[in-house]
Amino acid sequence: MRVQALPLSIALGLLLVAVLAVGVITTQNVLKAGDLSLTCAGGEGVAGSVDTTDARIAGYSGEQLTNAAHIIDAGIAMGLPRDAQEIAVMTAMGESALQILDYGDTAGPDSRGLFQQRGSGAWGSYEDRMDPVISATNFYRALTNNVPEWPSLAPSDAAHRVQRNADPRHYERWESAADEVVLTLTAQAQTCTSTEG
Repeated sequence: MRVQALPLSIALGLLLVAVLAVGVITTQNVLKAGDLSLTCAGGEGVAGSVDTTDARIAGYSGEQLTNAAHIIDAGIAMGLPRDAQEIAVMTAMGESALQILDYGDTAGPDSRGLFQQRGSGAWGSYEDRMDPVISATNFYRALTNNVPEWPSLAPSDAAHRVQRNADPRHYERWESAADEVVLTLTAQAQTCTSTEG
């Protein structure tokens, strides 16, 4: 038995329908996963309004996401755009996996906190470096004051110019994760705020 080929226009139409169906299913799954993992906490700012207890975004969860939210809040408080917030979150991912570390490494044994800021005095006191909001604020100040061309730089290069680590491309691997974390947390915070209002 000979199978007759479908006309090209019908074949393309069926392919388009299949692609749209997959897109709808994928979007529903993402929204469903987001709805299940992030709930409103009732406080102010991203860190206060989003409950990250059971959340998981881009491989990060719980306290890591709370720390990311504090970094985002510090950027918002300074009037900085999302690009700056993503650079800061990406940097903290690369330096501490979004954890407030009370130890350094071989290159910086006196480094502490989310950004592994050194104890030279440039980053404030030990307490400042261990505070997620203060350490993020100090990172943003260094970014905007010392790297005025940061908006035109690749994110990893901008972070490198603040952190002065050995590899200017060190932070590249965390760029998409930082983008996802910032976008998801801020979108959820806006949802929480509009629901409360």
